[in-house]
Order: sequence, then structure tokens, then C-alpha cells
Amino acid sequence: MFGIEREDKMKRIKLIGLLLIVFISSFVFDQQVVQGASSPYDVESSVRNGWSNTLGLKNFPQTSGKRLVYDVYGSKYTSGGYRIVNKNFGQGTKQYVNFQGWAVLQGHKRHTSSNHETYIVARKVVGLSGVGTTKVYGTLPYGNLSATEDLEYNNKGSGVWNECSASATNKDNEEDCNMRYDNVGFNAFIPLDDLFPDEDESASWTLFIVKRVDSHIVYTPLNIPFQFSDRAFAKGEISLTSGVNASTLQMNATGVLRRKYPRQLPVEVWNELGADRYFTTNKYYTRIDSDETETAVWYGVRSPEDGNSKRWANTAYWTFGGEQALLSYRTDYTPPPNGSCPKPVKPAPRYKYEFDFEVTKVDGKTVQKNTNTDTQVDVKRKSFATERNQAKTAIQNDINSRKSKKTQLTNELNTLKSQEAKIEKDLENAEKTDDYAKINQLMRDLQAKKQEIANKECHINSVQQEIDHYQKELDDLKAKETSNYSMSSPVVVKFNNSQQGSAKSVALMENETKSLTFTWKLTKDGTVTADINPNRQAVSGLVEETYSNNVRSTPIYVITNYTPNACAGPNGTSYAEGVVRTINSATQGQQILKEKLYTTLSMPNEHKTRRAGFGFEFTISNHYINEDSTSNGVGPTVSKTYMPNIVNYLPYSQKTWNSPSNSLKITGYEVPLQNTSTTGNQRDQVKKWMLPTYYVEEFSGNVFVNTSHPQRNSDDKLLNGGRKWYLNFEQPDGAYNFTSLAQDAGINKLNTCITGTVTVDGSIIGDPDGNDDFVKRSVTPDNPFPSGIGWNWKGKDSQITSLNDWYSNWYQEPNQIPFNSYKETFYLTPETLEEIREYSESVNFKFELGKSIFDSINIPNTE
Repeated sequence: MFGIEREDKMKRIKLIGLLLIVFISSFVFDQQVVQGASSPYDVESSVRNGWSNTLGLKNFPQTSGKRLVYDVYGSKYTSGGYRIVNKNFGQGTKQYVNFQGWAVLQGHKRHTSSNHETYIVARKVVGLSGVGTTKVYGTLPYGNLSATEDLEYNNKGSGVWNECSASATNKDNEEDCNMRYDNVGFNAFIPLDDLFPDEDESASWTLFIVKRVDSHIVYTPLNIPFQFSDRAFAKGEISLTSGVNASTLQMNATGVLRRKYPRQLPVEVWNELGADRYFTTNKYYTRIDSDETETAVWYGVRSPEDGNSKRWANTAYWTFGGEQALLSYRTDYTPPPNGSCPKPVKPAPRYKYEFDFEVTKVDGKTVQKNTNTDTQVDVKRKSFATERNQAKTAIQNDINSRKSKKTQLTNELNTLKSQEAKIEKDLENAEKTDDYAKINQLMRDLQAKKQEIANKECHINSVQQEIDHYQKELDDLKAKETSNYSMSSPVVVKFNNSQQGSAKSVALMENETKSLTFTWKLTKDGTVTADINPNRQAVSGLVEETYSNNVRSTPIYVITNYTPNACAGPNGTSYAEGVVRTINSATQGQQILKEKLYTTLSMPNEHKTRRAGFGFEFTISNHYINEDSTSNGVGPTVSKTYMPNIVNYLPYSQKTWNSPSNSLKITGYEVPLQNTSTTGNQRDQVKKWMLPTYYVEEFSGNVFVNTSHPQRNSDDKLLNGGRKWYLNFEQPDGAYNFTSLAQDAGINKLNTCITGTVTVDGSIIGDPDGNDDFVKRSVTPDNPFPSGIGWNWKGKDSQITSLNDWYSNWYQEPNQIPFNSYKETFYLTPETLEEIREYSESVNFKFELGKSIFDSINIPNTE
């Protein structure tokens, strides 16, 4: 066995020295490539075609020529055991899995620098295609490594004890001789693009190590007694492993000492352990340490024979457990959808944000020419909330339906992922075995499941895109609602197409109406127009739905001062009207609001025919109607009557009123009427007008407007003459015409006029038909005033009493009367006396001599 005879101390010192030299040599040359193969692609055809003809194992006899002993270093030259490097071996720079090791055909033949090569063979065992494909790669000589000392039996120091001849073959080192094994290190480069050309395909290759010595070729499955970490590659990771049991080592020889440390001298083991000093042949031990100081690796295992303490043995005596080394590429690549995924339906937004300004009302108020008028303009922003809410509801319904669909698809996806997890778990367990058929089936199942998942995720993504699309549509709509909560625009007023004053700015919310008032000077009749957004500009980047409702017009007028061309007759109605206000509104269309004045004259029937000196009364009625509820127009504030003549002491002068709107003239004594009653309201009002109250002296018949007139006769009784117009005593029979005028009614200063007529028939005194108002009675000169002298005879009673002398001293002839005897001469003819008698009889008055016939005379009489 290895180093069995190395017992004395000096030899042990020499051995340590030799080992140190070997270690230094290895360190110096570990990065030097020995001349040999220059590329992983340098493979002889004999090897490429016949590599698998002869199987070799580590526990085959040395004399079989098939005892293939090797190590892959865990960290000797490459940290972590292997690496991925970029190299150019004449085919451009590529990525390679790179690791180092050594290999020999123990006992077969001397190994020199030129008679042997090591190869790595990869066979595809897992993948979606090409399973069974084999690739053979050469390795590069590495580090001038020699395994002679490590494999020498009875190593006694410098030189080879019992060295075999150069031509010896198939010799056992214990029974025959020790072979030399020089230049046995290798540097493997396995091209990843060759093994894993499809970065989306997970695949595995089992590895074999092949040793050619001269023309003798032996292969064996490659096992690695280390757990190597994965390396990133392409879309996934590369792993190099011998499975979960890689740390299991089987003792394949007899009489192998259980050393406490690598290369411990046999004598020390013998002295310490006695007879129980060897590992148990064919028993499995667990590797817990390794030593790569020399070419051959020493492995420390947990030794049950030593209370599970660590014990060491050379690699040649250990058969590696676990599975055949597997070089794998694993990716979580999910295949793209294979056509069963529906494309997202993302229609154009169904609702375009709408807004529209509108002039809903414009009015024209009648004013005096060349004065300011206030034009009220109502503007509105139409509401599209109903349409927009319908659109939002429809969008939200789309969102909800797709969210429901997404939930359904997500549940289906979760089921698929649970199935995927089950397959992955089964695959994970299968990959701990070498059941590659099962692994491949699970890989295919996993790929199919990933395809289903990809399709489902794509479908979910399509639905999510639709949700996002509709959500954006909804969010955009709501954002526009917020940003356009209030929108502003200028408003102008034009008169006959000429802008009046400056524009006014108005901010409107949806369905909001605002009133603006424009003050400007009205010069004549015309058309007033209101216009919102007159420049037809976009607001917040939005264009109005229509501009057809941005303008609204209405006629506007200056006041008319209207008067009829002719006054109405006594039984007629005088009518005048004028436009107060015009309104053009969206709801009621064009409105012309007028004010109207109706004037009538009424008179008691018994006053329609009067005798001269009598009074008559009449009433002027004005019915004022204003159709504009906001107007401040009122009925006539002045009503006058123009009389053809007047009686004494009335304070009226003769005037002429000229119509402001036509050629009508009214002339007469201008008598203001008094408003005697007002009924109704300002918009529908009736006013009645009558003459003022007059006062009449009982005897004289003089008429006054008050009781304190300077011409008043205090001795004459003053009578309340009522609201009557008194005719002159001299008024001749016939028509007595007068005209009444109602002035300045309403906004338009309307005027109406109506003519009244009284028929004069008869007089107070001397009526030819005897229809006067005097009472006649007999009177005696000796007592003419039996009831006392009235005011009208005071100081004049002698004119009656002097008649007594005349009556008693009758002069037959007037020329007989003395001069100045009487103030007046009275002639009572027989005819006159007869009249007196007749009258007295008619009033049941008996004439008696000596009684005054004038005692009951009361003149003048008012009726």
C-alpha cells in the first residue's frame, strides 16, 4: 500500500521535504500549459469514434489496464471548483466552463509528456431536443503535475521504489512495480454555446472522463465529490454537480490506513491504532474535508470507527459516490404565447369631453334717445353631465367586467402555477436521480405547463391592458372634469354690429347661468346683439360643440312719445302703446313686451244735456298695462282737460298742447284733473280722473276753486258746486265740446286724448220755453221783503219800496212823474199783470193786495 514502509523518522522528514518540493513545483507551474492539445476541439478521430469502447473504474485491478484514477479539484486552481471564462481557441471568443484536475490509467503504462491525453465527453440527457447527442472535447495539459509520488507503493523518498521499466504494462504496484505518472494534470474547457445553443432551453449533459495512453482508450463516468455553486449564464444558471450524494465516498481497497491527517506516516498510525487501523473495504463514508496540496487529492471523511472523527485517505482508494457529473443549464424562461392569447381590445375613447357656451337671453330696454340703457345678457354653459355620466358608467362597466374576467383568469393561473409547482417539485426530486427519461418527461410537462401559464398570463395582460386603457379613459375624463370645472370666456354687446364698450369676462360651471349687465348709450332704434366667446377660441384646448348658440339678438327702441293722430270720441277709447322691453330667450324665443294705455270718458246721462249756467261732471279713466314685470313704467301722472271757455274767476289760461309724435294739437283752457282713485298694481293699473271741486256763489253764479278767493262776495252764500264744470249763463244752445288729455304714461311717455260733448239746451233766465230756474211771485211795494231783506237787496230796497208811491199815486202818464222821484221806471202792462196772476195760481199762490210778490223770489237758483 501507499507509503507502508515509510516508518523511521528520517524517512518521514525526507518525505515532508519532497512533498514541499512538489508543492512548490506545483505552485510555480500551475498556470503553465504543458505542450499538448491546444484547443478543446483538438480530438483525434480514434478518440472521437472509440472513446466509449472500454469502460474503466477506479476499483478495477491495476493489471486490467482499465483502472482510471482522477480528481477534479475543488479549489486548487480555481476558486469554487469551476468557472465560466471567455476564451478564443480559433473560433472567436466564446464562453467555456473551465475546471482542472488530473487523470491516469493506474498500472497500465508509464505516462510521459507525450503519450497520453485526457478528454471530457458530454452526452445530452435532458432537453427538448437532441437528447443522446455526444460531444467530445480535448483538455489542455496543465502544470507539469506528476502523480508518481502519490501513487507509489512503499514510497521511500527520492526516486521511485521498484520502478517499472519504460515498456512495462498492466502492473500492480504492490506485486509488480511502480509506474511513473508524469504530466497528468489537465485543464478542461467545455464550450457552452456548443452544449447550450438555445438560451431558452433547459438542458443537462452527463460528463465522462476519457484517458488515452498511446492508443489505449478508457472512459469512465465523471464524478465530482464536491458541491459546486451555480454560475450565471445567458438567461439562467450553469451547475456542475454529482447530485445530493456527491460527498459520499466508498472505500474500494483493503488495508488502507485511517490517517489523522493527509500523508501521515504509516508507523504513526500503527503505533496509535494497533490492529484496527484500516478503513472498512466497500464501506461508504461521508466526505467532510479535502486536501489538494499535491497532485492526488486526499479526502477526510467522518469515521464511525473513530467516533466519527475525521480520518484521511488518498483519492486512489475512494470511489466517488453520488451521480455521474451533470453539467446543466437551467432557465426560468417562459415561452411566449403561442397564438391563443387574444390581443387587447383598446378602442378609441368613446366620449369626447364636450362644452358649449350659450347666450340664453338678451334684452333691450327702451330708453330716451341718447341716454344710457342697461342690457342684461344671460349666458350659460350647457351641461353634458348626463351624457358624460352615461359614458363614465359605460367605461366603469367595461372596467368591472374586465376586472371580473381578470379575477377568473387569475384563479385559473393560480391553478396552473400550483400544477407547475408540483411538476417542479417532482422534477427537483427526479434530478437527484439519474432517471433522465423521467426528468425529460417532467421537463416536457413543465414546458407545456409554462406554455399554458404564458398564454394565461398573456391573456391576463391583455385584459389588464384593457383595464388600464379604460381606466385611463375614465381618469382622463375625470381629469378634464376637474380641470374644466370652471371655464372662462369674454362676452360682448353690439348695437347694429358695432361693439359697445369693453368685453366682460365670465367664468361658468356646467349648467350655470350668469347675468351680465352692459351699460351703453342708445342713439336710435336698432338691434342689440350679445356674443359669448366672440373670437371663437378654444378653451383649455377644447373647442365648443357649436357656435350657433353663441349669439342672440333682439330689437331695441328709443321711447316713442306716442300720441294717436286723432282724439277718440265721447263713446270711444283712446289707445296708445309702446315697446318697453324686448327679450330674446332660449326658452321663450323672441318676446316684445309692451305698455298700453286705454283712456275712456264717462258722464252721467243727465249731464249729457245741460242748460246754460248749469254744471256737468265727467270721469276720465286710464287703464295702463305693462307686460314687463321688471319695468318701472307707471300710468299717466298728469291728466288735463281743455275747455272752450270758462266762467268768471277760474284761474285757467288758454293753451295749446302739441303732440311730440305727430301734428295733433289741442287748444283750450287747460284744466288739470285730479286723480280720484287708483286700483290694481303697477303693471295693471286703472286711474280715474275728475275735475277739482268748485265752489259757486248762490246769487251771482260766480265759480271759484277755493273758498278764499279775493273776488268772493262774503254776503253771497257759497255753495259746494262739486266736481262739475259750469257753463256760462250766456252759453248758447248746441254742442259744448272739450278734450281730455292723459300725458306721459309709462316708459314711452304715452299720450291719449278723448273728446267729450255736452248738449246745451236752455238757459237759467229767459228761457223761451219757460224752462228757466227763477221762481216768480207777486210782491207789494209796501212790504216787498216779508222775510227780511236779503244780502242782495241791502242798500237797494228803496228800489222796491219806492214803488209804493208809484203804486199808490198812480200816474196815468209817465211824463207826469216828477223828475227823480224814482230810480227806475217800471211799467206794468196788463199783459204783465196777467202773467203774474197766472204764475201765482200755478204755484197755488193767492195774490193778496199789500203782500210783496217778491218775498219768495230766490235768485239765482242753482238748478
